[in-house]
Amino acid sequence: MSKKSSTLFFYALVLSILLLMTGFLGFAIHMFASARTADSIFLVLSVILVEVLLLYFLLPRPLAKSA
Repeated sequence: MSKKSSTLFFYALVLSILLLMTGFLGFAIHMFASARTADSIFLVLSVILVEVLLLYFLLPRPLAKSA
């Protein structure tokens, strides 16, 4: 796999995880009306979001070639 397609795959993976999280959050808010359950769902999704963002920013990416 070339570096360009690998980078595009990585961006697509991060975006799909974020979109899935948004969908699960919307589903959880709609289905679970109790505050205690909603708070635990918010906590879990917040932890997942932080982990995804940390992986996105901390994983080494190849440096751009200068012209």
